[in-house]
Amino acid sequence: MKFIKNLNLIFTLSILSFSLISFSQTLNEAGEAFNNAISLSETDKEKAIEAYNTCIEICNSIGEEGEELKEKAEKQLPGLYYKSAKELYKQKKMEEAVKAFEKTIEIAKKYNDVKTEKSAYNIIPQLYNSIGSSYYKEKDYDKALLNFNKALEMKPDYAKAYFGKGLVFKKKGELDKMKEAMDKAIELDEITESKKIANKAKTVSGKAFVNSGAKALQKGSTENAIKLLLISLDYNNKNANAYYYLTSAYNKQSRWVDAISSANKALELEQKNKANIYFELGRAQEGNGNKEAACSAYKKVNSGPNHEAAKHQITHVLKCN
Repeated sequence: MKFIKNLNLIFTLSILSFSLISFSQTLNEAGEAFNNAISLSETDKEKAIEAYNTCIEICNSIGEEGEELKEKAEKQLPGLYYKSAKELYKQKKMEEAVKAFEKTIEIAKKYNDVKTEKSAYNIIPQLYNSIGSSYYKEKDYDKALLNFNKALEMKPDYAKAYFGKGLVFKKKGELDKMKEAMDKAIELDEITESKKIANKAKTVSGKAFVNSGAKALQKGSTENAIKLLLISLDYNNKNANAYYYLTSAYNKQSRWVDAISSANKALELEQKNKANIYFELGRAQEGNGNKEAACSAYKKVNSGPNHEAAKHQITHVLKCN
């Protein structure tokens, strides 16, 4: 009987000894995985992530004794995911980077790393904006718009994304939508020190409305031309062409005083060829009944397509001195 008891004791001690050895080996394996992750973190982040996850899995199997090492491994993962995503960003693999940063957010939430979660979240709109810009350059305007909108879903005050949308709507000929997007870009960027986006939005919008006004004028849609040209001045009131086209439009409507005012502003701003402006000024002064001022303006039309028409007015119509 005593022999049997001793045998049971030996068996129990053997099992305990085996468990301790097994536990020690498992904890050592977890430590090795952790150290391996550290050494890989600069050279191969994907394998480093795998090693940390292996360490965590082993620690979970150990239980309480592996908790301290597990926590150390968990603290490393969000930052490592972030760095891995950042490398894709630097390599300009934008769509892959978006997925990587989304995974970073998921891991950061899991391990309560608020700082890394916020950093990853803030960079994703920039990626969507870059993707949108790439599609814009490729003239795939629908996909460009989709990505600009994704950027704005995450960052509603993102001036660059609104500017991108404005460019898309300009290309699509949707001026009302372009104006809405550009106005928002201007509003959001005006508070910045550089106002770089706001200034670009004003330049693009001003030119777009001048060009549209000129086309409307050519088509005989005078009232619409005036409306478009006046909108252009809200973005840039120093565009000589805008005032020139306005002068021509006002002349077509016999709004002589408005035409004279616009012509004088165009002459003030235009630094090179003023012949066409003087011709329209001559028409406005003639319509307004000021022969002397009309003759003076026509005489300054010394070149260009209106040169002969001005000479005709001077010689045969007004009979200027």
